[in-house]
Amino acid sequence: MDMFLYCLICRGAIRRGNFLYIFGNTKYFKYYHTNSRPTLQAGYPKEIADNFEGIPDSFTAVVTNPYDRKTIYFIDDQEVYEWQVKGGKRSAIENGQLKKRGQKSGGKPKKLQNLFKTSNIIRGATVFDRNSIMLFARAEVGRWYRKTIGKKMVSDYDIVEKWDYLDEMGSSPIDAVTSSYFEKFIMFIRNDEYFLVRKSDGKIPRKFIRNLSSDFDKLEICDVIARS
Repeated sequence: MDMFLYCLICRGAIRRGNFLYIFGNTKYFKYYHTNSRPTLQAGYPKEIADNFEGIPDSFTAVVTNPYDRKTIYFIDDQEVYEWQVKGGKRSAIENGQLKKRGQKSGGKPKKLQNLFKTSNIIRGATVFDRNSIMLFARAEVGRWYRKTIGKKMVSDYDIVEKWDYLDEMGSSPIDAVTSSYFEKFIMFIRNDEYFLVRKSDGKIPRKFIRNLSSDFDKLEICDVIARS
């Protein structure tokens, strides 16, 4: 099977410390990933449905809440599912449960507009700093954050104007985006490539473009996802 098939169905990626989780169509993978070759962890891949009960199989982005690292957001069109990780910072993200809302909401997910103040179809999301999340749509890059008004903390959303992401991407959407091992960069996945983008201006240093099929245990990834 061609590695390109895997990239087309990558639903999202999220970094937790030195570990990188990549979500495929029905399975997810956990790699030890620093500045060396990624290493697939024992016992992975695993089934998303078996370990993330209540999360739909159609989400397009996953990101940690920068204000509460035990909360992970799964973004599915105009809905956001909150996943609560149990245990300490070393806990695997599947060790958790879907956050249930009050009886009035019937346990339904939050609305994208209410939480992130945008109605764009989000293709990727990542923690930008301790106070904000970068949201990537087909035609817009935005930054979500919280600010204090009086005695209340409220959410806000700004379009990021001075960023070269759109020019660099052209018409091809990304498959996933997450924080990088390198603090000043963000990691993108698109087709059979993964690459780093500078936070300061959105530019892609050419030396940071690499192939998934060369670095991420391609036979195991392709074989498992191709059969799902």
